[in-house]
Amino acid sequence: MFAWAKLRMKMVIMLPLLLFFSLSTLPTHIAKLSNYSDQQALIAFKDALCNWTGVVCSSRRQRVVSLNLTGMGLAGPISPFLANLSFLRVLDLKHNSFQGHIPYQLGRLFRLRWLRFSYNNLSGSIPSEFSLLSNLKVMALVQNNLTGIIPPFLGNMSSLTVIDLGGNRFQGSIPHVLGMLSQLKWLDLCMNNLIGPIPVSLSNCTRLQELELCGNHLSGPIPWEFGRLSQLQHVYLWKNQLSGEIPSSVGNWTQLQMLDFANNKLSGTVPKEFGKMQQLRSLVLSLNHLTGVLPTSIGRLSNSLSVLSLNSNEIGGNIPDEIGNLTMLSSLDLKKNRFNGTIPSALCRLPNLEGLNLHTNNLHGRIPECFGQSKRLGLLSLSQNILSGQIPQGLGALPQLRRLDLSHNQLSGKIPASLGKCKTLELVDMAHNKLTGNIPSWVLFQCFWEFTAGFYFGNEPNGYGFSYRCFSKQFLGWHSQCTGKLQGVNVSKSFWECI
Repeated sequence: MFAWAKLRMKMVIMLPLLLFFSLSTLPTHIAKLSNYSDQQALIAFKDALCNWTGVVCSSRRQRVVSLNLTGMGLAGPISPFLANLSFLRVLDLKHNSFQGHIPYQLGRLFRLRWLRFSYNNLSGSIPSEFSLLSNLKVMALVQNNLTGIIPPFLGNMSSLTVIDLGGNRFQGSIPHVLGMLSQLKWLDLCMNNLIGPIPVSLSNCTRLQELELCGNHLSGPIPWEFGRLSQLQHVYLWKNQLSGEIPSSVGNWTQLQMLDFANNKLSGTVPKEFGKMQQLRSLVLSLNHLTGVLPTSIGRLSNSLSVLSLNSNEIGGNIPDEIGNLTMLSSLDLKKNRFNGTIPSALCRLPNLEGLNLHTNNLHGRIPECFGQSKRLGLLSLSQNILSGQIPQGLGALPQLRRLDLSHNQLSGKIPASLGKCKTLELVDMAHNKLTGNIPSWVLFQCFWEFTAGFYFGNEPNGYGFSYRCFSKQFLGWHSQCTGKLQGVNVSKSFWECI
């Protein structure tokens, strides 16, 4: 029934359009042979087209100026007869299943302002006839299967404010002539197969607010001249092969809200000029070759920053206390760097912190007791450091803690019984420490676990023997017979009293 209803909807939409296009192109000699009453009935039907779904007509001439068939479940090729709607200003066919090439005849729609064919299955290249669309402001063809190059003629379409071509299979380089588009506010070329450098000429597009070039094979540096783009709000350059230092001129991006340079080959230090970005909500520089220390100016982003990700770089020195000023921070990811010193207790001043990932650094000292105050903390990963001392009892006061990884440190003492109060725990890893004492009862009560006591290689004549203080090789559980939320516990390579 649902499929039949959907088919009827398509017929209701498409039948009037087909009739309209037929009447618009009806040869004169055929019209003369038609029955007069039938002809008048069809003309009357045609006159009602301004009430059809998705159709908007001008008030004076009653000509179609907008056709919006978004998400109608339509398929097949786009009809070239749409080019007969000579007064059309908006053509929106996004979120359908249209396939085949884009009709070149649409280049005759010289009044067209908005062209949106996003989220279809269109193939082929952008027709060269589109260079005639001199009044076009928005070209959105994202998420199709379009190929070829980014047409250089786009640089001559001076009215363009939005170019959204992401999620296709375009090749070649980014045309430098795009820098001639003084009205351009949005440029999305993400997830294509583009190569070469980022054109310096794009710095002339001073009204640009959105710059998305991610998921390509772009190389070379981030142009220093991009500092002129003071109205930028979102910049996504992740997953390319960009190299060189992050230019200090980015400090002029005072309106920036989202910045993602992850997964490139960027080197040098984290610019202290980031501290000027008072509107920044997300800063992601992961998977690069950044060195030096993290500047204390990062703490000036306290009004807005919620995500700070610098993982998988070579940043060293102490973790700045100033990070504690980032009161809106929800995710802090500094894993796989060279940070040393102790974990600053200033991190306890982050009331919205949900994820803290510091694993694989050179941090030493104790785990701050005050972490128990971070009531929203759901992920705490401190593994592969040189942390010592006991596990804080205060961690048991974290009502939303789901994953706790303290493995590969030098922690000693007992596992806190207070962790049994963390009813949301899904994974606990404390392997490769110096923990002692009994296996906590809260672990055994939450799930039935397999416990294998390994051999303790002592000083017996035969080279090995059992000991009252057993060396546990494995204490793991993965869903097996668990009835609660706890999915995994690993406390291997520690010392336990046999019970």
